[in-house]
Parts: sequence; C-alpha cells; structure tokens
Amino acid sequence: MKDSLDKNIQAQIERLEGVQKVLQKRVKLERELQSLSDNFMSPDFDLEARFQSNMNSFLSFYPDIYHSFLNYKLERYELRFDEEFGVNIFDTQTNKYMYAENVFKSSYLQYKRFKSEPQYIKNNFAEREEKIDRFLHTRYLKKLTKFYLEGLEEEELDKLPNTISSMLIFGIGAGSHIEAMLEEHRVKNLYLYEPHLDLFYLSLFLTDWTKILEQLNADEAQLHLSLGEAESDKELVKEIADVFIKIGRFHAAHSYIYVHYTDKILTEAVAEVTKRFHENMLGFGFYDDALMSVGHFYYNMKNSVPLLKSGPLESLKQVPVFLVANGPSLDNDIEVVRAMQNHAIIISCGSAIGALHKYQITPDFHCEMERCLITKTVIDAVDDPEYVKSINLLALNTVQPEVFPLFKRSIQAMKTGEAGTALYIQNKESNPSSLAYLNYCNPTVSNCALAFVEKMGFENVYLFGVDMGYVGSQHHSKKSIYYSTDSGSDRKLYDASGSELQVAGNFVDTVNTDLIYNYSRMVIEEFLRLQPHLNVVNCSNGANIKGTQGIHSRDLPELKELDKNTIVESIFSKLTKPISDTDLKTFENNLQQEMFADLCDLIVEKFDEIPDSKDAAIAVLEEQLQRLEGFNASNVSHFNDLLRGSLLHTHSVLLNILNSYNSEQESLQRFTEAGKIVQEYVLEMKKEYLESPFKIDLVDDSHIWIE
Repeated sequence: MKDSLDKNIQAQIERLEGVQKVLQKRVKLERELQSLSDNFMSPDFDLEARFQSNMNSFLSFYPDIYHSFLNYKLERYELRFDEEFGVNIFDTQTNKYMYAENVFKSSYLQYKRFKSEPQYIKNNFAEREEKIDRFLHTRYLKKLTKFYLEGLEEEELDKLPNTISSMLIFGIGAGSHIEAMLEEHRVKNLYLYEPHLDLFYLSLFLTDWTKILEQLNADEAQLHLSLGEAESDKELVKEIADVFIKIGRFHAAHSYIYVHYTDKILTEAVAEVTKRFHENMLGFGFYDDALMSVGHFYYNMKNSVPLLKSGPLESLKQVPVFLVANGPSLDNDIEVVRAMQNHAIIISCGSAIGALHKYQITPDFHCEMERCLITKTVIDAVDDPEYVKSINLLALNTVQPEVFPLFKRSIQAMKTGEAGTALYIQNKESNPSSLAYLNYCNPTVSNCALAFVEKMGFENVYLFGVDMGYVGSQHHSKKSIYYSTDSGSDRKLYDASGSELQVAGNFVDTVNTDLIYNYSRMVIEEFLRLQPHLNVVNCSNGANIKGTQGIHSRDLPELKELDKNTIVESIFSKLTKPISDTDLKTFENNLQQEMFADLCDLIVEKFDEIPDSKDAAIAVLEEQLQRLEGFNASNVSHFNDLLRGSLLHTHSVLLNILNSYNSEQESLQRFTEAGKIVQEYVLEMKKEYLESPFKIDLVDDSHIWIE
C-alpha cells in the first residue's frame, strides 16, 4: 500500500516538474520575443526596385511565374502605409490589416516563435508486437523502432533544427517569415502554398525573393510553389503527395508545417492535409512481400496458370457484373443477388465466398489478391471443396500458388509495381505488351476485382457489400467466416476497435470506417475518375463512393437473363495467354543475383562512417533511393521493387532519429548506430536473394487473427 502511494506521489511530482519546465520555457520565450520586438528595426529599401529585382529572378528561375505577374491587377489585398506601424497589407474585403504591426516585425516575431515551438507531422512509431517475426522486415523494423524509442526516453528535439529535411509553409503573405527562416536554416525541400494571388504579388515588393531563390539554388534544395486556390482540398493533398513521391516519400515521415495566417481557405486546406498526411506513408510494401511476388509468380507460371491479355472484349461492354464483397450490408441485399444471379456475371471478393456459400449462391468468378498462405486458409474455411471447384478464379500473379488448384479454372493478371511483374516484362520474346497490367488493385479485393473487370471490358458494374465501413458495430456479413456461431453466440474474430473515422454514407449521413477501408474507398474514386466509361451502381449501405450511383438493390431495373457459360468461355478463349517454356527460362535468367548482391554491399557501405553533418546524412538516404529509381528503365528494374519499400520504412525511422536531438552530434551518432541495424537487414536480404530467390509463403498465420 505504502509502495503504491509513494509511486503515485512520485508520478505527481514528475508531472508538476514537467509542467513547471514548460512554463519556464514559455516565460523565457515571451521575454525574448518582447526584447526582439522592442529592438526591431524595419528594413529600409525601395519597394519598386525590389519588385524589379524579384521579377528578374523569377524570369531566370521560374519564367511562368514572371509572365503570370508581369501585368497583374490586384483584386482584394493592397499595400498601405500606417503612420505608426509603417507598411502593411490591407484586406479590402474585411476592412482589416493583415498584420498586427508592420509586415516585417510581425512576420519576424512569428518566425521566432515557430523556431522555438515548431509544429511538425511525423510517424507515430510504436514498438511492434506482431507475432509474424518470420519476415525479415518485421524483425528488423521492430529492432529499429525499439532503438529509436529508447533514444527518445533520454532527450527529444524541442526546437527547429539547423537543417530541415521537409518544410510545408501554408500562406506566403508578405513572405518575410520565409526570408527570415532561410537566413538561419537550410531547408532541403520547401513547399509553399498561397491561395491568394494578390498576396504573392505583394510579396514581390516586400520580400527579397532573389536572395531566397539563389540560396535554395546554391543549397540544391527542392522548391515547390503552389500559387492560387486549389480546385479542392483533395487536389491539394494529391499535389503534396506528388511532391513527396518526387523528393522521396521518407521525407513525409517527419515534416515541419508552418501556417502563416488565419484564413478560411487556408485553415480548411491545412485541416485536410494534416488529416490525410498519413497516406504519404501507405503502400510502401517491403522486401519479403516483393520476394514472394517473384516466387509466387514463378510457380504460378510453372503450374501453367494463364495470363490475362489486354482487352477490352467488346462483347462484355453491355454485360452486367455484380462485385460481391463481404460488407455487413450484403445480408440485406442477398435476396436480390440470389434472384438476379442468372442476369449478371457474379464475382465474389475475398472472404465473401464464405457468405455466398452459406447463402447457396455460386459465383461465376472468385477474386483474390493477397499473397500469403492465409488466403488458402480462408477458402478452405468454406469447407466445401466441390463448391469451390465449381468456380473460376481471377487472381493477381502474386497470389500464393496453392490457391489456384482449388478452383475450376484460373486466370492470373500482372500487378504493376511488383518485382515479379518487372522480371517478366524484361522478356521481350514473351510479348509483354499484349498482356493486361492492373493498377489501383489494392488495398482490398474490391479494388482488385474492379480493376479486373475494367481490363476485361465490363462497363456496367454493380457493387454489393462494398461497404468500406459499417453502420453500428457489424463489420462483415453475418454469414462471413469472420464470425463463429459456436455455442449459439457470435464470436467476433475481427477487431474493429481500430476504426477511428467517420465518412459520408451512401444511404445514410455517416458511417464508421478505418484507415485501410477509407484508403480503399479513395483508390476506387481515383480509379473511376480515370475510367469515365464505367457505369458503377453502388447498392452497398456503407461509405459513399464518388463516381458511383447509389441505388438500393430493391430499386434496380430488370436485367435480361444471360448465357453465362458462353460469356465465361469467351473470356478464357479470347482474354488469356498460355505460359511458354521461354517465359520460365527467361524469368530465371533475369534474376541478376550477383548484381543485386553488389547493390546491397553498396548500401551497407554507406552506413559505415558517421556523417559529418545532418545534411550529409539526409543526402545518404536520398542517394540510395535515387539509385534505386535509376534502375526503373533498365533490365534490373525489379531491384527497385525489391528494395524500395523496405528502404522507405527504414529511412523513415532514420529521418526521425536525425530530428530527435537538440545536439546535431548526438543525432549523427544515433543515426550511425541505427544504420548498423539497417546494414544487418540489407545483408540478410542479400543472403536470401542469393540462396532462395523463388521464395513462397508456406506459413499459415491464421491463428494470429482467428483466435
């Protein structure tokens, strides 16, 4: 009892000491800012001369901006001179000055506050508790994350570092804060968004853009200027995502974010960007996954699974196709699916096959995308081999080889961005241009099935159970294998506790969802935006999917009965390419194992010594990823697919380590120590690729998620 009381008292003391430390820092900062304010002297220069100098610089560096503002006419904002405060920006719409005092002093003090209390977005790394340590990636990322978190217990950076890998500034305004920041810090990647063109134009009179551009150029920094209001916050999110793809997505693992002024447009943009910033870290993949894509595809070819040819098949354009996923609303729509099963091609998606079996509906095709052996476990859980054997399979070329023989006939389709696909494409004798390549086919099987049907030529698609979320607590169809009805009660086998989002519903105001389902929904929306010829009806009582038409299943129009056997036969006869001996031999020869080993050694070598600066450390990370990208157009493009995901993950942790200590030397020391873990990881990759490049997944992990 006494020990417990002592611990509570000690915890309270530590909490109060922490609060006191924060207050002391805040008081110190306010005093420093007051002193800076009292002694601030506004710069003295000729506004027109500065404008001309800036315009000449933009003509040299960014001629499009020069021409856009050469004869610009102000609409809302204007420069005014106040007797007490000097120059300021006046908003004619609100009849207010933009800055509390003159633009230079206000901007400088704001920057100084930001420098002491910087805002940033970073990965929320946590010690991993996965039981799947059979993957090299899981094992080493767990080790790397533990090292990172242990370091944070000792000290954590609480000020803006001298070298900044990524800075997003929302609001240019007068621009003086940007100039002040770059005088004291080196920014490797700078993104500037100003929705009001008036303000950027006025900044040409007030800020020394010539000095800014020349400094960024000398530092070989990346600058992205986004001027004018974005078409939508969604477009702005995509624009920023494209920037990180260009500069290296690992930079998104720790990016500073500076909001210069309060404005409805800017506030909403910042809210959307920060809410969706995690998407920059999605879809990385990792080495074990990539190597499995090589091994699985190799054995699928050895087992003579034909490849999907590029379509579309003209005869399929008017044929309705039902994509049936396992969302909870499937239970309400199942009678319509049953009644119309002879009037449309039915494709079950992933675990929906179990629900359809219990509802005694046999789909024409089943679709799979996951590469782990657990896919076979899910299908075996149907516990009716004859039923499964009566169905045809559509699957990615990455799917585990034991899945295909379970079905009547199978078609595999090439997934873009996979090492196995890249290896095959290098074989020009196999006429790879005749094949279909699937994009936007993850993260869920619904994404994959939609990509399949579009490539084949279907244009009239109906979605059932593609909920991408759920109303209430039910997360899948009640006939799903995610539920067990032993002992007369449902036992929940799927953990929906991670759901943390609400989005617009298809038939209701809002539905609950999580990061993966929400990402899947957005992938479908982007896919449909790029495929306007698709007519997609969403009958699912789940999330609203833009680009689809929400119609209750009971209100669907009558559909004609189909000759489904003829349709299925035409797909197999006209849209498949058989595997040849040349395919396999060339696939084996294209591995380039020794060259891959040399590449791994080069990566390892770069972590041998402590970098002499933070800038040099970041350069090491950038150089490694740039080298991988350099393989893209070569005959070893699969090297990028093998290593890209794992290096992006490890480099994300390394970047956070660089940004975690007030002492740069301490940051570099910890960076080098963490680099030793990355070295071990890369050497393990090299060993595995030399010894077993055609690795397949033979471990059933279903006990982890079915407990």
